[in-house]
Amino acid sequence: QKWPGRVSTFVARAFEIMSDNKDFQHLCSFTPEGDSFVIHNISSFENQILPRFFKHEKIRSFTRQLSLYGFKRRKCYPKRFEFAHPSFLKGRPDLLPLVSRRAKEENDQTHPRSRKRKLQQQEQASEASDENDDHDKRCLGASNLSAVGPAFVHEGRPAPKS
Repeated sequence: QKWPGRVSTFVARAFEIMSDNKDFQHLCSFTPEGDSFVIHNISSFENQILPRFFKHEKIRSFTRQLSLYGFKRRKCYPKRFEFAHPSFLKGRPDLLPLVSRRAKEENDQTHPRSRKRKLQQQEQASEASDENDDHDKRCLGASNLSAVGPAFVHEGRPAPKS
């Protein structure tokens, strides 16, 4: 099918599968409101849809791709998922060019593990800074450090006097 504008293969295939396709309605479909889609049976979706259209067989890979394109999981039931994107709407293929892959930096900022990793890096940098301050105090002595000030300390030595 021809899409208006530039649409990724992943988004185009997902839209085609969800759109009133009688062959797949029992596995996945748009909700009656048309603002989200539901994967009704995860294991059947993995076995029948994913290998046929997406070159893999894991729901986790599919949901990761959805996340990269800005989809949000709405509801999670034991054996079904519901996902939504403001530009992935039933009967609106004209909006598909607006469903684009997010920038890597944006993905890193939104992923919980990436946020945790960033916090850990900040803590490590803070600890390293504290260790450098302790080193400066030991090398210069507390009285010299207060006279020189931390802004004038470079690599554990006071700045040269002018």
